Amino acid sequence: MRILERAAMSKENVEIIYLSANRQLSQRIIKVLSISKNAMYAYCYQRKSIRTFKIENVLSAVPVLPKNRKQYR
Repeated sequence: MRILERAAMSKENVEIIYLSANRQLSQRIIKVLSISKNAMYAYCYQRKSIRTFKIENVLSAVPVLPKNRKQYR
């Protein structure tokens, strides 16, 4: 996913929808630390720890806008 690769390079946070191994959906805000072909290592703000996420289980990913950046409608 290009969004995840871009986030790894820019160190910006990303909001993901993730399907866990036990088929549970979760919504998380993460900071991608590194990314490989099948997995990414990221700091998860929900769990307050570094986690491994399977790329194939990321259902959605969007950049998180900084709070001081204006949003236009």
